[in-house]
Amino acid sequence: MTSIEPIDPVVLLEDHVHDVGAFRMDDVVVRLDEDHRPAGGVPSGIALPDARVLARDDGPLGRLEMIESPVLRALPGASLALREPVPPRPVLYLNGQTIGPRAVARDSALWSMTTSAAAFALPDSGPEVLLVGAGGGGLVWLARSAGARSISVVDPDARVAPLLDPAALDGVRRYTRSPRGWLHGSGERFDRVIVGEPGSLAGSAAGMAAAGADYLFTVEGFRDLWDALDEDGVLAITRWVLNPPRDMPRLLATARTVLDDEGLDAGRHVALVRGWGTATLLVSRRPLDPRDVAALRSWCDARWFDLTWAPGVPAGLANRYNVLDPDWFRQSAEGLLGAEPERFAQSYAFDIAPVTDAAPFFHHFLRIGDLARLWRAEGRLSLPYLEWGVVAQWLVLLQAIPIAAVL
Repeated sequence: MTSIEPIDPVVLLEDHVHDVGAFRMDDVVVRLDEDHRPAGGVPSGIALPDARVLARDDGPLGRLEMIESPVLRALPGASLALREPVPPRPVLYLNGQTIGPRAVARDSALWSMTTSAAAFALPDSGPEVLLVGAGGGGLVWLARSAGARSISVVDPDARVAPLLDPAALDGVRRYTRSPRGWLHGSGERFDRVIVGEPGSLAGSAAGMAAAGADYLFTVEGFRDLWDALDEDGVLAITRWVLNPPRDMPRLLATARTVLDDEGLDAGRHVALVRGWGTATLLVSRRPLDPRDVAALRSWCDARWFDLTWAPGVPAGLANRYNVLDPDWFRQSAEGLLGAEPERFAQSYAFDIAPVTDAAPFFHHFLRIGDLARLWRAEGRLSLPYLEWGVVAQWLVLLQAIPIAAVL
C-alpha cells in the first residue's frame, strides 16, 4: 500500500450531502455543481477542505483509496434521532465509490443508530455473525457490541484489512474470497448474515452500477445467503433509499422466489426497516412471532425508523417518521409478499423481477418501454432514472465502430 503526500484542499462536494430540514424524501435533492463535480472514478471526498489521501493502491479489483478530512463525517443510514455528533473519520473508496468510514471501538454506539443494526434487534444471545464485506469496520464493532460469540468476514479484496483499525479485526475470522464462491462452498451456518455497508449513494442514484454483473443478489446467490443461516438465523441486507425504490423491491421479489421454493409463506419470514437514508431487509429462517415483531417495533420507535413490513404490522405504522408520499416501500412489500407478486412486478414503474446467474444484472431496472413512459410523464428523461453505466457502454461501442472500420 502506497502513502502519498497530502493533496491541496479544494471545494467541498460530498456525495452524501442532504438537506433534512423539511423531511419528505421526495423533496430531497442531491446536486453536484458542474464546475466542481469529481471526474468519474474519483472519490468525492478528495474535494473536501484539507483532504489528504492516506493510502492509495491500484490492483486487479481497482483503485483503493483512504481519504481523511476534518469535515468528512460519514455514517450510512444514521437515524434522525441520533444526538451524538458523528466524528470525522477516514473513508475508504474503491474506484471512487464509498466502501465505508474507518470505524473505531467507540463508534459502535453510532452504528447502533443505523438501519443495519436491525439485524441485532431481534432477540438472540451471543449470535455467530457473518459479514459479507468488511466495509470500514463499523459492522464489526456493531457485532461486538451486540455480544457476538464469533465474527467472520468474507471480502474479496485483501487490501482492505490493513487499512482498518487493527483492534476491529482482533479475533475475527477473515476469508479473502469471492463472497458467492465462499458461501457456496463453506457449509458453515450463522445466526446472522449481514451484507455490508451500502456503499456510495452517488453511484447508486446515478445508475453506474448498471454496467456490471452482481452474482450475490441473483436468485441463486440469495439462496446461498439463505443456506448460510442456521435454524434461527436472520439475513440482513441494507440498501440506499431511492424514491421510487428499485433494488429493495427486487430484493423482496428475490426473497419471495427463494422462500416459495422452500415452501414457506414469505410474508411471515420477512421484515423491512426504513430510515431516511437506508432501508434494511430482514429475512428469518423461522417465522417471525409476536415477540419478534414487538422487539422490532420498540427498536424502530426508539430510533425513529419506520417498520415498513413485519407480520401483522398495519400500514399505519409503516410511514410515520420518514414520510414518503406515496410509500413505495410499503406498497412493494404488500404487493410482492401478497397473493399476486407477478402482477405487482409487471405493473411497477421499473423492472424489479428477480435476476438469475444466466443474466446477473441486478442493477438493470429500466425496460425499453419505461423510457417512453418516463418521457411522457415528465417531458424529458429524468437523470436520476437513467442507468448511466449502460449508457456509457453504448457510447464506447459507438466510438469503437468507426475506429474499427478505419483500422
